[in-house]
Amino acid sequence: MDAITRQGLITGFACLFATLIAIAANLDQPYWAAITAYMVANVDPSALATKAVLRVAGTVAGCILGYVLAIATEGFPVLQALVMFMAAAVGTYWRFRSRYSYAWILGAVSILMLIATSITEPTELHDFAWYRFYEILTGVVVATLLSFAFTPLAHLRLEPVAVTVSHDVARHQALSAGLSIVLIAWLWALFNLPSLLQVMITSLVIVSADIVGTRLRGLQRIMGCILGGCLGLLVIIIDAANFWWWAFALTAGIFLMSRLHLSPHPHAYVGTQAGLAFLVTLINGSGPPDSIEAPINRLTGIVIGVAIMTFVSWVMSARLRPAAAA
Repeated sequence: MDAITRQGLITGFACLFATLIAIAANLDQPYWAAITAYMVANVDPSALATKAVLRVAGTVAGCILGYVLAIATEGFPVLQALVMFMAAAVGTYWRFRSRYSYAWILGAVSILMLIATSITEPTELHDFAWYRFYEILTGVVVATLLSFAFTPLAHLRLEPVAVTVSHDVARHQALSAGLSIVLIAWLWALFNLPSLLQVMITSLVIVSADIVGTRLRGLQRIMGCILGGCLGLLVIIIDAANFWWWAFALTAGIFLMSRLHLSPHPHAYVGTQAGLAFLVTLINGSGPPDSIEAPINRLTGIVIGVAIMTFVSWVMSARLRPAAAA
């Protein structure tokens, strides 16, 4: 069995087990445990260990700082917008300029989630912060233990990434990310957009080192979202209420999508996003979904986030090109 096939099987079962453990522990959003298991998966044990450590570290730091900032700015919309701008901008800048980029972006995402929760459901802020930590930890532990149990561990070590992006490019993309997050919050308040958290997360994670990369990543995210979302909805339509069908479909679907997600293919990100969309479609707060409303809202949030970030990046790029030419 080749490495990708083996890791695909491990990832499928890791997502299922992480979900079941999160549900048994009565965590608020079990799909985050499954998403974490999916995202830390890697055919290289050292890369997996690095992502696992950085994901936990970034989440812990982001939850602590985000909770403090959310409490301090609650009821002050201008300050909340400023904190969201800074979290997105700083997280994006160091995502491109730090060897520990994965921790920075996870920290920024956690801060944004807590600020957004203080806006939409302020009474749930404390519980949300703890749930966020437990959900991420559950996914990391399950994925790591299963992977290490079935993968050779010779020369296991942490491998921070090399910095390849210039200061100017990182600063430009950081500004685009910060402005996009503030625009999203304003549009959400104005038009009551669905799934504020999903829109914010999507807009932040698609940022690439250049405008072309951001557009391509956004297109791949939409393609993956459509693929994974449609497959998830098909599973629901067939018989989501049947636990054994749901468990089999979740495991098999993630295995198939991991084949692309874990590969070196130029469009591997389509597989990444397809798996994420599949998981958020199939997993509800207490298990299999009992309606399609929540999955549809999450998928809609992904599309809106891609559109807003792509637009802001395009505008920023267009404004900077004349200055560069001069």
